[in-house]
Amino acid sequence: MEHASAAPRTLPQVSFRDGLGERTSIVESTSGDTLEALRLCQALSANFAVERALRERVGRLIEFRHNHYARIWRVEGEAGSPAGLSLVSERPQGMRLAEMLEGIERGQFSYDFQVVRSLVEQLVSAIASLHLVGHDVAHGTLGPERLIVTPHAGLVIVEHVLGPSLEHLELTRTRLWQDYRVAIPVAAGMPRLDQRTDTLQIGVVTLALLLGRRLSDDDFPARVRDLLDEACQPAPGTGRQPVSRAFGAWLVRTLQLDVRHSFQSAIEARSALDAALRDDAGPAAVRLVTAPSLPQAATGPVARGAAGEFVHQEEVGARDEAATFWGLERTRFRTSRAPVLRRAGRAVRHLLLRAAAVLVAVTAVLGLSYFVIDRYAPTLLGDHQSTVLTFGSQYAGTEVVIDGRARGRAPIEVSVTSGPHTVELRPVARPKTSQAPTAAPSASAANSPAQK
Repeated sequence: MEHASAAPRTLPQVSFRDGLGERTSIVESTSGDTLEALRLCQALSANFAVERALRERVGRLIEFRHNHYARIWRVEGEAGSPAGLSLVSERPQGMRLAEMLEGIERGQFSYDFQVVRSLVEQLVSAIASLHLVGHDVAHGTLGPERLIVTPHAGLVIVEHVLGPSLEHLELTRTRLWQDYRVAIPVAAGMPRLDQRTDTLQIGVVTLALLLGRRLSDDDFPARVRDLLDEACQPAPGTGRQPVSRAFGAWLVRTLQLDVRHSFQSAIEARSALDAALRDDAGPAAVRLVTAPSLPQAATGPVARGAAGEFVHQEEVGARDEAATFWGLERTRFRTSRAPVLRRAGRAVRHLLLRAAAVLVAVTAVLGLSYFVIDRYAPTLLGDHQSTVLTFGSQYAGTEVVIDGRARGRAPIEVSVTSGPHTVELRPVARPKTSQAPTAAPSASAANSPAQK
């Protein structure tokens, strides 16, 4: 659904500029509404895949309505054209968080932790609502540059349809951060601007609020762990106080410093944030001391206070100053808020599970070894063992034949390999005794003349 307009008039000044492009205020000729046109940078405007992804996401979320989101109106222009691509959306009243952080760093603004808490709660709740639209729906480009802080410390999220378009540039995580200030989690494969990315970007925004400045090129991701040590609760008039343990643990999970316990979506982060702040009690005021250039607050629950203060009354809790997260457990970045005994029990349980796994492995190895020895040892060892057969004097003179081969005459000792053999004992044949022949008397001899 696109809203037609007749030659909208562009106001001369550029209201904000970052890596994604320039924002310019435009006035609709028909309705007179003041809108904001984001003219995308050259790298985005020249890519036809970017235009297709942008129009598809705008079409999907054109009817999405939420108090903390600037309404998307339409996409103007075409990829590759001289005018480029522009995203037209509602123009909220207020100041970009990036500009506010620059003012805080220069000392122009003063704020306390209740402002941080209120903005973070609004941000997490609004992103969780977007994630409920679908598992594949995410902002993808969250950062101080795309958040508007209203005069009464409200929060409005803008340009929430650019994530799929930026993916088509196929840039590295370093380029996405340095060129567009888009923080991406460390993971295998090409960067994905999904719901997990949104939770990391929530953490980056929260860290910037605690530091009172925007993160630089060198801060992310290399110095995130060191910046946690510097992060404190801002408290005008009393200095900076340590961040409470519960809030610090939640921030570590949001920044995904421990992959095992990191949040996968803003829906998980919202539940954990509620639990982290549940123990806080007591009414307090969210105070944001502003410069005169910030627009006036509206009437109603928001009232203008003295010295340029815009005070938004709401029920918020007292600070938890009993323990700090940063100094006690920075090296391990523990995220559990369980008591010591519960953590000890969990450690013992893990130790027992590991011991059981080792026992099972050893038993399996021993069983396999026994099977191999029992099955194959006789065959393997048979070629290397021998047996001695002894043929004593009782077999004296006999010829010993083993497996058809004559081995000698007993008594004898014969070495053979282990296993079945055929043994034959052959007695030696005795020679017959020779006698002189005796001639029988013949008839001729009896009748000879001599015997007559």
